[in-house]
Formats: sequence, C-alpha cells, structure tokens
Amino acid sequence: MKPPGFRLHIDIEIPQNTKGNGPCSELDAIATSKKIINYLIDNFHSAKVLRELDISEVNYRLGHDMDKQKSNYFKKNANGHVDNKKSKIVIIPPPNVDSEQV
Repeated sequence: MKPPGFRLHIDIEIPQNTKGNGPCSELDAIATSKKIINYLIDNFHSAKVLRELDISEVNYRLGHDMDKQKSNYFKKNANGHVDNKKSKIVIIPPPNVDSEQV
C-alpha cells in the first residue's frame, strides 16, 4: 500500500442541459463528463504531461450536489442505484521505439 500523499480533486460544475436552458439532466451530465474524460484519455499532450509527471492513474466520478454520499453516476446498476466507487483511467506508457534507423 502506498503511503498517504496529496491528491488533486477537480470539481467541474455541469451548468446547463443541452438546450441551454435550465438545470442539467443526468444524461446531459454523463455526456458532457464523458467528453471531458475522453479529452484526457485521447489527447496526446495530456497523456504526455501526465507521464512526464509520473502519473499512471487518474480516478474520477460523476456526483450530484444533492447526494449525501459520494456517488458515481458512471456506475449505475440495473435497479438504478449508483455506485460510490471511482472510475479509473490508466495512463499507458508510450511504446518503446527502437532507436536504430533502418
């Protein structure tokens, strides 16, 4: 087990629904959050910076202000109950490139 340390917690409010009026629905929040997470996963520069900082995992969850527990709306079961476990992005190291030129 790793010794305790500091963690960066980023709280991003999803302010509006896709029509731009009124509060965000759960589906809108999930869609917007997935776009943000996919940016971290798919963006070459983001992954490069995380690797350079020796960060190999990023944990995240989608919560709701009214929840008393730390819910994760990305993990919902068939009964509609949300989990409280975080989702995880594993930062894969770049493939080793042979430095010899052919």
